[in-house]
Amino acid sequence: MNRRQLIEWQLAEVEGIGHVGTWEFHPPDSLVWSTETLRIMGLDNSGFDGRIDSYLALIHPDDRRAVVASIRENRQHPRQTELEHRIVQPDGTLRHVRVHGVPYRDTSGQLMLAGTLHDITEARQSTAELQALSRRLLGTLEAMADAFYTLDRQWRFTYLNAATERLLRRPRHELLGKVMWDAYPDLVGTYFGAQYEFAMARRQAVAFEEYYAPLQVWKEVRIVPTEEGLATYTTEITERKRLQELEREAAERFMAVASVTSDIIWDWDVPHDRFWWSEGAQSVFGYGPDDFGNGVDDWASRIAPEDRGRVVNGVYAAMNGGEKTWSGEYRFRRGDGSYATVRDQCAFRRNAEGATLNVIGSMLDVSAQMQAEAARREAEARNRLLASLLDKAHDAISVSDTALRITYWNQGAERLFGWTADEVVGKTKIELLMLASLDLERAYREVLRKGEWRGEIAKRRRDGRAVPVESHLTLVRGDDGQPQAVLEIETDITQRKQDEHAILSLAFFDHLTRLPNRRLLLDRLRHAVAATRRDGHGGALLFIDLD
Repeated sequence: MNRRQLIEWQLAEVEGIGHVGTWEFHPPDSLVWSTETLRIMGLDNSGFDGRIDSYLALIHPDDRRAVVASIRENRQHPRQTELEHRIVQPDGTLRHVRVHGVPYRDTSGQLMLAGTLHDITEARQSTAELQALSRRLLGTLEAMADAFYTLDRQWRFTYLNAATERLLRRPRHELLGKVMWDAYPDLVGTYFGAQYEFAMARRQAVAFEEYYAPLQVWKEVRIVPTEEGLATYTTEITERKRLQELEREAAERFMAVASVTSDIIWDWDVPHDRFWWSEGAQSVFGYGPDDFGNGVDDWASRIAPEDRGRVVNGVYAAMNGGEKTWSGEYRFRRGDGSYATVRDQCAFRRNAEGATLNVIGSMLDVSAQMQAEAARREAEARNRLLASLLDKAHDAISVSDTALRITYWNQGAERLFGWTADEVVGKTKIELLMLASLDLERAYREVLRKGEWRGEIAKRRRDGRAVPVESHLTLVRGDDGQPQAVLEIETDITQRKQDEHAILSLAFFDHLTRLPNRRLLLDRLRHAVAATRRDGHGGALLFIDLD
């Protein structure tokens, strides 16, 4: 290998690594392409005749006019040029390329044009995916029930979702780009304003609830620092606060009426420090009537140490502060040494001078109730989270038993097939969805045998139209290891199928007349020649002029 060959080899290596080919244009109609340029175009050395028309034939029809105009302009006014366009390789593959060109003169003074061709398909696809992700994120923000908006470090509104418009009662075009303190000067010097300033200055997240008088609403606010400034989630909780206030008032009325009607009744004679318990203390806690001879100290000594100070101080604070009632929950030691969680509530009886004479109350063992309530809340939270996540999925997600009878149907399935969950639960997928029942039966046999199946299958919508889907079936087994259900996730691939058909149409048919083009003819000829070689038969080619 001589030096020139070495340089050519090194250049080819660099071109292959960077997916950048080189080219030269020799007037009037000659193109010279490097090996990498040929690869990007989907050709080999024998597949390109060096003519400009052959290059133009590879350009996507929608981009061809702009490329021709650029070539024509560069011929008239030679200068550096740069453009991007799409090419359709002979096998129908679509690629995005960026072309750079620069004019120069050869040793004879002839004006030439040379440059590079960069395959940017992956970069374009990454950009498209990023844009799609941004659109999905924006759609999620717009669908949120919470008001969400962002501020830059100069306190300007940079984004507001639809819920923010409803909460602030102002359209977003009035606020975007406007400084928050100018738009809402009443925030200055308030608790709201102080929290925003704290989050911005300290770069720490804050969360709080506060009444906003100008709009007469309660707000639950979460402020999160970002690189650009602040992101704020705001929920109107006026109704929740109203219900909480009603609940508080109802609890007070209930305690006044039912303070001595619970299971265990007790009476503390404050002046004489005598404590009396009803018989429920023996049946519930295992204490006899003589076990509380030391007055309030006997009661306090049986409160769990970690609760004792809070409970005792709370009762005395209510009694000395003139409160009518007190209530609390704490752990109370039983006679056998174990602890019960109790709900205790009492009312204070005072004389005319305000001195407390008696504290009369009732105590209820809520240990089992608390455990059941905690378990119920945990289960409900898990179910709500799971249902929310599944319903937000774009894909159709369903569950059926081993007899193909539907037991779960998410909102994605409702959107894709048109049936609501109430309409399909209990019915079989064969009677609702399948155009060919054997396809689904084969898929279910496979998933029962291997535990999983993936593939494409045609299904029927509610309106009778067929829809192609990409299906993923997963077998779910019970605790005994036996098949219990089948989880199916389906993705609508209608657009993908249409795109594949369109790509084939662009590759093999003229985009104006819709007649087969030369590429389709050559493709059919290659198949025919291959068939004759394989079968040993001859063949003939007949050309018929149109007239």
